[in-house]
Amino acid sequence: MADRSFLFGSRSSKTFKPKRNIPEGSHQYELLKHAEATLGSGNLRMAAVLPEGEELNEWVAHFIFFVQEFNLIERRELVPLQELIEKLTSKDK
Repeated sequence: MADRSFLFGSRSSKTFKPKRNIPEGSHQYELLKHAEATLGSGNLRMAAVLPEGEELNEWVAHFIFFVQEFNLIERRELVPLQELIEKLTSKDK
């Protein structure tokens, strides 16, 4: 089995336990395999390419929600992107 510590931390870590049995062929399984193949290779250009069939705007919206949830970027720093953020995160796209 491949070393996944770069994705999930060491096994001694108590803060996060990855799901052990992701059904093969599921969307989550395919994303995991894509992450292992691209991030594990050390090739960041390859890692930054969206998996086939994924929507860029959806990924950006999820990133925005993540950043806002954990206050990773100050709101004032996001002001220049506010119109785009509202467009991508509105419920009635």
